[in-house]
Amino acid sequence: MGFEMSADKQLTFFNLDTREPEEPSCALALAIGNFDGVHLGHRRLVMAASDQAVQLSASLGEAACGVFCFLEPPADFLSKDPSPHIYTFEKKLELLHMAGAKYAVVGDFESLRHLSAKDFAVLLRDSCHCRAVSCGFNFRFGQGGAGGEKDLREVFGDMVTVLDAVRSEDGIPISSSRIRSLLHEGDIEKANSFLGSPFTIEGEVIHGKALGRRLGLPTLNQKFGNKMIVPKTGIYVSRVIVGNRSYRAVTNIGTRPTFEDSGEINCETHLLDFDGELYGEKIAVELLFRLRGEKKFASEKELCDTIENDIRMADKYFEEKAL
Repeated sequence: MGFEMSADKQLTFFNLDTREPEEPSCALALAIGNFDGVHLGHRRLVMAASDQAVQLSASLGEAACGVFCFLEPPADFLSKDPSPHIYTFEKKLELLHMAGAKYAVVGDFESLRHLSAKDFAVLLRDSCHCRAVSCGFNFRFGQGGAGGEKDLREVFGDMVTVLDAVRSEDGIPISSSRIRSLLHEGDIEKANSFLGSPFTIEGEVIHGKALGRRLGLPTLNQKFGNKMIVPKTGIYVSRVIVGNRSYRAVTNIGTRPTFEDSGEINCETHLLDFDGELYGEKIAVELLFRLRGEKKFASEKELCDTIENDIRMADKYFEEKAL
């Protein structure tokens, strides 16, 4: 089952436990944001909303933690050059559920973009079962992004929690834009530390050109979605999740320069301890460590020798990390 939006509604409610549309019957404490990446700062927002839900339960008898977000980030509509998405809508809701949210209220931005700040806050109260709000210090809402903490407090009073940025060891705020920069630079370990979990590429296994199979190193092929971020090309130690099982792997993100020059970037993953077919299956590839950059080799033998060394390095990584 997946999260399917109602095409004709301004708002869609999801029970994140069941992944099904369901309007809650209780009050909600909502964490509000874009939540791209669901990084450590976002997770702290959900924790704040969870604490608010406990407060509400004491006075109202029942309340739950939830999140409010838009199906598509506002920047996709407002910016001429919007940033690529770190995660799909479905993955975002899965991670928010893991962070502690019970419900998601998902808005259609085009339907709500012209609401004033006050009307948006009233919408949260009157249409979203919301009785408490948590948001980041720089969160803006309503037409033209005119709304802020003052507007929320006019509707929710003391049940508004505004959090400062979560900062990394260097004192710089953790943000989705900073994580995108790290992914573009290939610093996957630091990106993962800010995300709070490994950066993951999810998608169906598709048929490739069988180049890996011809070399005796079969790969699982995936394509990046049009709006999705593409990490720096290169070879990564990875882990592949198929259903409830995980497998050690090596992943190549790149253009296959030894064989072709189309410029199209693909994701190809070789599993170290699996032998079988997974075409059509949805898999999750977690990137753990970048081994090296992609390069063009003079021969297939040189390529194979290098890949065999990549596999040895991946084995060493997993042994040292005890993964």
